[in-house]
Amino acid sequence: MFVKLNIRYLLASLLALSLTAGSACNRPPIARTWVNPQAKIHEVSKIEVYYNCGEKPIKAYDPLSAALWVIKTHVRCARTDCTWGRAKGLSKKDGSLEATYSTFSAMRYIRIVNEGGLIRVAVQIKYRDSERPSEAMTYYLQPEN
Repeated sequence: MFVKLNIRYLLASLLALSLTAGSACNRPPIARTWVNPQAKIHEVSKIEVYYNCGEKPIKAYDPLSAALWVIKTHVRCARTDCTWGRAKGLSKKDGSLEATYSTFSAMRYIRIVNEGGLIRVAVQIKYRDSERPSEAMTYYLQPEN
């Protein structure tokens, strides 16, 4: 019985060691801050793409803390940048990321495609007011220095 317990302990220790040794985080190149220095009023000015490798604790009060991808989108306002907030990013098979921002006035969908040194961001805005037409825009953002 003592031998069985030692073997179980040894196997459990080896498994834990292999999981911690092989869990180094390799962040994808898209996981960084991207900027649009020529953004005009109401245009996307900055996107922060966060990749969670599991090193951050999951917080009960923050449902996004458990998400693999979190995207925060900023738009140019009159004197400074405003934010649409944070949204869970969904990785698609083609390598793109998608996120949805829901507010009282509109649903905003973004699709991010990595194009080497730049990202292409396609934005679709569907307003909840049926009198206001939907909008679609595309922006190219560069990495922040």
